[in-house]
Amino acid sequence: MCWRWIAPGGSSAMPGRARTAHVLVLGGTAEGRQAAAALASEGCAVTLSLAGLTSHPRLPEGVRVRTGGFGGAAGLRAWLAEQGVRLVVDCTHPFAARISRNATLAARDAGVPILRWRRDGWRRQPGDRWIVLRDAAELAAVLPEQGRGVAMLGARGLQTLQERGDLWLTARTLMSPDFLIPPRWRLIHGLPPMSVARELALLKATRAEWLVCRASGGAAGYAKLAAARQLNLPVFMLAAPEKARQKGVSSIEELLHQACVRFSRRRP
Repeated sequence: MCWRWIAPGGSSAMPGRARTAHVLVLGGTAEGRQAAAALASEGCAVTLSLAGLTSHPRLPEGVRVRTGGFGGAAGLRAWLAEQGVRLVVDCTHPFAARISRNATLAARDAGVPILRWRRDGWRRQPGDRWIVLRDAAELAAVLPEQGRGVAMLGARGLQTLQERGDLWLTARTLMSPDFLIPPRWRLIHGLPPMSVARELALLKATRAEWLVCRASGGAAGYAKLAAARQLNLPVFMLAAPEKARQKGVSSIEELLHQACVRFSRRRP
């Protein structure tokens, strides 16, 4: 049975008329796809917003897909009003701070409730050799001179290291960075999740002495940490931003429950 939003008497809809709730899900993450699919299966009209960073994204069935930006908070606010959105679900990457700020401002100004997906953080295990750095400058400064390693920071995150041309670096990203990479660097493309076996193979093939990544949390990206542990490699990890520490839903069941609360309706 569909979730319905009961339009108030003063709205443009007929008083008391029920209509399918329109939900905007932000994010091309695995959690975003799962959230969109779950909401669509409950009967919501779902729009999944993607940044357009991948040419062949994995898409759930039964949802409408929108690619590209909204034009900042003001553009998103206008889009929410034009499309009659009744709920925003922010499933963007933990390090994608700008879109989350814009979503918060737009939803507030449009009077639309917003739910945030919070990934479970990674927990250090026996044998882990994590060096957690506070910011990008500290990360760039701490890597061993002339070192050889693998970086999984995303295309934008690689800007952190662009002055470290001394490094023999293999960088895995979804898209190429917008700067000329140093001669010693090598780019490979890959989309998580990866298996531990594949991560082990990559670290061994590149003769990596260390791994660089972001503290993104979640299950999809954990295999690289398990592989580094098996090889006794240090992991230089950029600390999670404030966004990752904010309250939010962390399971599909919790998301559906909170959506029901926002729509003031019990699930059948």
